[in-house]
Amino acid sequence: MKKIPDISLHGLRVLNTRPLDQAQPLNALINSAKGQALSCPTIEIIPSNKEWLTNLPNLFNVTHAIFTSPNAVIHSISAISGQALDWPNTITVTAIGQGTARMLTEY
Repeated sequence: MKKIPDISLHGLRVLNTRPLDQAQPLNALINSAKGQALSCPTIEIIPSNKEWLTNLPNLFNVTHAIFTSPNAVIHSISAISGQALDWPNTITVTAIGQGTARMLTEY
């Protein structure tokens, strides 16, 4: 992995639009680079209703599952687990992005 050069944000205000409960890690990075993090959440991530679960096929007939974000992992796996649905180990799981892949390792 390439070494990322030190970055100075000295004197800069950086608007962090991540959801409030997910903003702290980026705020800490901004502040450690001598910037001033301004939290301004533009969205709120909340679980959807569970109606989509009724449209799932039998998971034993599924070959692939693609997760597009850490939030997708958290909320969909939680909903599936809450319905006591079995997740077969024959499903090939794909993660879009490193954060999503890291989140999948927790499940």
